[in-house]
Amino acid sequence: MISKLTGCDQKAKRVILLLMNKRVLPYLYLFLSLLLMLGLFQLQRFWKIEKPTEVFVPRKNGQDTLVFLSGPDKKNLFPYEATYDEEIFLINQIYQGLVKLDHQMREVPDLARYWEISPDFKTYTFYLPRDHTFHNGQPLTADDVEISLRYYLRHYQQNYLFPYFLVIKGAREFSEGRTDRLPGVEKVSPYIIRFHLEKPFLPFLKLLSVAEAKILPGGLLRTNPDYLKAHPIGSGPYMVKRITDSTIFMEAARWDPRSQTPPFVRFLKIVYGREATMKRLHGFRFQLTNYFYLVSEEGRMEFNELRLSTLTTIFLGLNCQLFPTNKVSFRKALLYALPREKIAEKYTEQLAAADYFCPLNLPRDTAHVHLPDVDLSKARSWMETFRKHDGVDSMPTVRLAIDTTLYSPDFLEVITESLKRLGVPYQVTYYQGLTWKEEVEYLKQFHMFLLGWTLDLPDPQFYFDVFFNSLQMNNIMQYRNPEVDLLLRLANETFQIKKRLKYYVQIEEILRKEVPIIPIQENYENIFYKKYVKNILMNQIGISSLDLSQLWIDINLKRQIEKALK
Repeated sequence: MISKLTGCDQKAKRVILLLMNKRVLPYLYLFLSLLLMLGLFQLQRFWKIEKPTEVFVPRKNGQDTLVFLSGPDKKNLFPYEATYDEEIFLINQIYQGLVKLDHQMREVPDLARYWEISPDFKTYTFYLPRDHTFHNGQPLTADDVEISLRYYLRHYQQNYLFPYFLVIKGAREFSEGRTDRLPGVEKVSPYIIRFHLEKPFLPFLKLLSVAEAKILPGGLLRTNPDYLKAHPIGSGPYMVKRITDSTIFMEAARWDPRSQTPPFVRFLKIVYGREATMKRLHGFRFQLTNYFYLVSEEGRMEFNELRLSTLTTIFLGLNCQLFPTNKVSFRKALLYALPREKIAEKYTEQLAAADYFCPLNLPRDTAHVHLPDVDLSKARSWMETFRKHDGVDSMPTVRLAIDTTLYSPDFLEVITESLKRLGVPYQVTYYQGLTWKEEVEYLKQFHMFLLGWTLDLPDPQFYFDVFFNSLQMNNIMQYRNPEVDLLLRLANETFQIKKRLKYYVQIEEILRKEVPIIPIQENYENIFYKKYVKNILMNQIGISSLDLSQLWIDINLKRQIEKALK
């Protein structure tokens, strides 16, 4: 047999005999081990398997770490369930939508590279990048856009922005479970997604910038949404590495040390809860916060301050169905009695007296509708009108609710003093820890309540419609006026900006006469940041619009300041 082997076979025989040599075997095993390790390394790179997050520790006081001092509340990082501005702020760092609003509140591309809008404004086509991935390495495609929207529509009907998504064709039937078809969302290709609307809706692009329109990994969202709620996975500039009871660690998702483009800050450390208030006391070991009370007077010398008027308003809600606040004369008496200027003077750090029903920074017509000045004689006159017209001998007790996590008793005292001057007995109920859905239902049993509201979108429709449309489930005041409903519908259906704004002026005029709420204060956002933190960009939506990926740290200035403080 051996004599019949070809030249090639003879070479193979010599190789086999060599490998059978005992002196060669250890080297063979070493070679195979190295080959196996190389294969596993390539497999890890292919599947993008990450190291356990528990071992992640950002560099302390390094030029590539930004420490953000936040409020005391636990953070919910699931986009469709977020309630507070600070949660949406973090969500905007982790996730992307198709569109975002820049620091001038213009619609600009986020995930989508660009889009096309049909002449009738009923079809929107978005073009996605072909090489974009989620933080777990999964490619992002039109499937993820469709699955994310379907999941939101099917599970979050109580969300206050939910009704606006029903402008998508077939969304109402799909959300109610009457069909599994959603004809308003068309996957043209793996990287092209198209929306078909039932009717033109001017703020549709703005709507796609909100947290509820963020894109999540479709496969996980469909099979294991609870995992995503505990382990946030987005496609934004920063990915979550570890979450504790008081800290969130994040790292730039696409960090390239050779690149001079954003993000300039590699690591983020978000400190909140009891740990956040403790950090205030120990040498200001943070670079950024939006809570002015977390920065002491002497500590402010180390910080620059950005003071920005926002789309936030605080108002006194009046139940338009319960007696006596269901009477316009009673509500007008309160309007003239409440000293909005006095409240503003007491809280000059962040607040200014509100002079309009609609937040001042929203687009508005030149014909402003101002609130009347405080006038106790007019307040008592309207209260007398209420007594005579409704035959009231003894004034009923007015029940007032206040969220203790947002408003202090000192804040409430100004309101209760006004009630005393009018001879109105009152009862105060304190509450805290309610979700938005729970709060909407809870407050409907009270005559009066304090509410702070931040608009997610810079459009008057999203303010008036939420609180004064009789068909809106979030109309806490239970205000009903067919004329206001009609004006809101007309404003929603026209694309002529001036005409829309005139509708809103008419709505404000009606509200001024019927007083379903009493605007108290306009809000200012105060951002405190160390002097070496550069390029703070945010718009009038407030803290949620702050894009941390645009920040950079002037390391030379940082060293100079730290050296001077030693």
